[in-house]
Amino acid sequence: MEPKVWADIPFSPSKLNLLEVKYLKGNMESPEDLFTENIVDFNSDCSMSVGFNIEQNMLRANFSAALSSNYADEIETGATAYFELSFIFSYEKLSEMLDFDNDGIVLKIHPNLFNAISSISYSTSRGLLISRLQGTSFSDFILPIIDPNELPHNV
Repeated sequence: MEPKVWADIPFSPSKLNLLEVKYLKGNMESPEDLFTENIVDFNSDCSMSVGFNIEQNMLRANFSAALSSNYADEIETGATAYFELSFIFSYEKLSEMLDFDNDGIVLKIHPNLFNAISSISYSTSRGLLISRLQGTSFSDFILPIIDPNELPHNV
């Protein structure tokens, strides 16, 4: 099967709809004696996996974020957090935006569609986590701005 030439296939943002957002997991551990004023910075490790329901023209982007804090005082035990969120999208004629192998397995997704779902999933996660982390040892944490095309992912 010949690979698709994405430049020949127009991406239309108006065909993309965000149908649902779900928190799948949320866990935070922070020592009781933690002094948040000693936090120097935060670490984040984010990734995304994408799944498809081609018959229903739907796709799912699962976003995960593992967070930890760094302290000026090496004696303190750091705080950690882990979150998973799921974003359900529809795209009119989704199969046109996917490249398949001979067995019908999705090999690639149109780069503009991937950019759109990555951008929406990541930026929405940023906002949801800002809200969810208020009043915790991560209250000063904001997911950094990234190139959505560089978000580690599985398709």
